[in-house]
Amino acid sequence: MPPGAASIPAWTPGTNRMAAASGTRAVGLVWENLTPSTILDARAYADAVTTVMALGGSTNAVIHLNRHGRQKSHSVVPQTTSTASRAPPPVLADIRPGGAT
Repeated sequence: MPPGAASIPAWTPGTNRMAAASGTRAVGLVWENLTPSTILDARAYADAVTTVMALGGSTNAVIHLNRHGRQKSHSVVPQTTSTASRAPPPVLADIRPGGAT
């Protein structure tokens, strides 16, 4: 998703422009031979763990990140989660079903 796409209300004309921009970027990624394995490194997985924590995510998300990371030779757990939990980010959202409200 291109930057800014998540903030466009679904009922506005901007969604059509963003859809076209998304398609254009997807084709560009193919031409650039840019794949997830070329982007995802240890830092990307650490950022993902921090994001899960900021969203009040469950340990299940970390389990999936670890599994995916091991396929790419990146160990996500326990070092990354331990480091991130020492200075946890503020919770941005308390989302159900894991959230308290």
